[in-house]
Amino acid sequence: MIPKIFFKSCQKGEASLIAWERFFKNNKILYKTDRFFKSVFFNKSNIGIFFGSWKPYKTSFHKCKNRVVNSYENFIVNETSLLGREKITEAFQENWYRIGLNGFLSNTGKFNNHQMPSDRWEMIREKRGIEFLPWNFDGSYILVCLQLPGDASLQGADISQWMFDICSQIRKKCDFPILIRTPQLKRNFDQLLLNKTLELKNVSLQNGTRENLLETLDNSLFVCTFSSGIGIDALIRGKPVVVSSKASFVYDSRTKLNDAIELKYNKNNRLNILSNIAYCQWSLEEIELGLPWKHLLNLIY
Repeated sequence: MIPKIFFKSCQKGEASLIAWERFFKNNKILYKTDRFFKSVFFNKSNIGIFFGSWKPYKTSFHKCKNRVVNSYENFIVNETSLLGREKITEAFQENWYRIGLNGFLSNTGKFNNHQMPSDRWEMIREKRGIEFLPWNFDGSYILVCLQLPGDASLQGADISQWMFDICSQIRKKCDFPILIRTPQLKRNFDQLLLNKTLELKNVSLQNGTRENLLETLDNSLFVCTFSSGIGIDALIRGKPVVVSSKASFVYDSRTKLNDAIELKYNKNNRLNILSNIAYCQWSLEEIELGLPWKHLLNLIY
């Protein structure tokens, strides 16, 4: 098995891929990169390494990733972090990565992260300055969090339709105020569905920013998300989460919507969930030391 790094899977010199190359080079592990070969169609027993999600787009980097995904039996994908996420920008600017085998979502990737100890969670919590709060069931509204339309984490779902459907379900069951939060990046949502949702009783819209994230979570009764990482943020802040998709890393700790409306929350041990998530996330320094490679290798052989 020869690892092959695909620098052409992204638009710039991606730091995580450079760290992977340094690990292989420093440890005299035979590897290849797309700097020196033209075709991505190689022996399926080899393993491709690239950055970012793949979509059916015609850009060169999406074509590269799709060819790897469709041609290799195994591949390692480096994606955005999960714990202690910083301000979200169009250009990824973090030193921590979610790293999975054959996928980057909870229901597609393999992370070798079942029933893990809390050591990595404690380390990441300290290094990233994460404030882990006790359960807090007080709040003044139900928070419904949107995601970027067409994002790979939606797995084809229409986030605008999901917004209307879940807000309609809530409104049929209770009169609690509903606050809809947009993502930190500016995107257009289906205006018809947005207008229909805002016409429901006591529904308001918030422009989501990094600056208002924690306060917005803390003042909510509970948080509804399709598969967004904000579900992890909510759990860390002690807020119950209603999750629609198994792609979410907190799906197993979800509260069903009807139960949440009745204030009956899933209070399972959050530490177990966060400890498992911590073994999905690695720093640039750890990549260069080969820690994620060694952690995932037994899933391949």
